[in-house]
Amino acid sequence: MHHCNANLSPVFSIYNSQRRGYLDIFDRCLSTPPCIAVADLMGAEHRMWIIDDPDDVRVIREELKGTPIYIADGHHRYETALTYQKEMKAKNPAHTGSEPYNYVMMYLVNMVDGGLTVLPAHRLVRELADTGASGFLKHLEQFFEIRSIDADRDITSEIAGLEHAIGVAVHGERKHFILLYRGKDLTDVPEPLRGLDVTLLHDLIFKKLYNVHGVDYEMDPGVCLSKVRDGSRQAAFFLNPTRVEDMERVARACLRMPPKSTYFFPKILTGFVINRLQ
Repeated sequence: MHHCNANLSPVFSIYNSQRRGYLDIFDRCLSTPPCIAVADLMGAEHRMWIIDDPDDVRVIREELKGTPIYIADGHHRYETALTYQKEMKAKNPAHTGSEPYNYVMMYLVNMVDGGLTVLPAHRLVRELADTGASGFLKHLEQFFEIRSIDADRDITSEIAGLEHAIGVAVHGERKHFILLYRGKDLTDVPEPLRGLDVTLLHDLIFKKLYNVHGVDYEMDPGVCLSKVRDGSRQAAFFLNPTRVEDMERVARACLRMPPKSTYFFPKILTGFVINRLQ
């Protein structure tokens, strides 16, 4: 930001509104050619229209007025924008509040529109206190029902739809395991965070039971399994996606989600829109 004096990537934010007064504007835009259209490396097509009619802008402004907005991705971009604003204000004694550095570029998605996919970030652990599954699972039995499945079955499909389920693959084991939480409260964790699978994994398994250090994050389950098989990682933990409504509940309580709780898809390309701050 110091070199470019610009936002190059928007803060990805979501909100929840039933009004949806902008739909007619969007339908009208979609009937015209986009200003920009490009395919990314994954094959997804990104298209952009410019909305600058004063009446349309007023409709969108009224839609968002007073609506809570939640940062889904881009917390560091937002914190950096705040730091940048403070620096610029210190350099500008005639600060009025209307300067471009008082604003940050955001991409806003209404949750009720659908089409927003939340993917989980799985965890890779370099070392466990006990090698092998028998010693590892022993500490979990007081908190979890433990099921074993054949290693050739898709572990993410096996936990899909199960409440508070965590999949586990351990190096050297021919079976995979599913941990089903038995519901003992994490009394030292704020209530809105207790029901999150990622909280169970980090606060209960990683911190209380094993004191795990050296956690890596990986979106692709296949990559996780290959690293466990070749021994470069001792274990992999597989999670279901965090629900958007759970993230909203945590945000309303003014709490932070655990690290890498969500991965929102699709995202706008970096540089697709640039917000100049001069």
